[in-house]
Amino acid sequence: MNNYKIASGEQPKATLQLVHSDRTKKSHTRYSLKTIGETAVSYEDGYNGGGGGGGMDDLARKVQQLEEAVKEIKQELKEQPSKNDMIILQKDISLELKDLSKNITDNFSSKISTLPNEDRMKTIIREQITELKVATEGYVSEKIHEASNKNFRWFLGLGIPGLIAIAVALIKLYIT
Repeated sequence: MNNYKIASGEQPKATLQLVHSDRTKKSHTRYSLKTIGETAVSYEDGYNGGGGGGGMDDLARKVQQLEEAVKEIKQELKEQPSKNDMIILQKDISLELKDLSKNITDNFSSKISTLPNEDRMKTIIREQITELKVATEGYVSEKIHEASNKNFRWFLGLGIPGLIAIAVALIKLYIT
């Protein structure tokens, strides 16, 4: 239930404060409205001065608008999660993250433990090279040396008789 207080000081100024009966939500529902206070002061001035009287109707209308605004704010606050809900949610998320981290660590460790060690990897690679007949550096070097020897033999086999044939042809050309 809302209590309304109109307070006026020595100065011709008044304020209206809404105080919620539930003190835990005091900071959310305490408002000081200058416009209503000014309306109340203008009403007092008009009433005491003998003019008008419509200030009270404006004040009642504005109080009604304030009550509706407070109801809307209360409704919006009900829809928002409380601080305790947020703390519980944060703890739940923290626990879930810890569980996920532990699961990832365990899975990673179990996957790593099934991998072969360095010596086993070397053996596997040697077996694959042999099985697939992949050329190694030594094999390639040996084949290049063999090819060079063949080229040299072809050069000797064809080059020397060719040179002799050219020399004989030149000699016959000059002798005749």
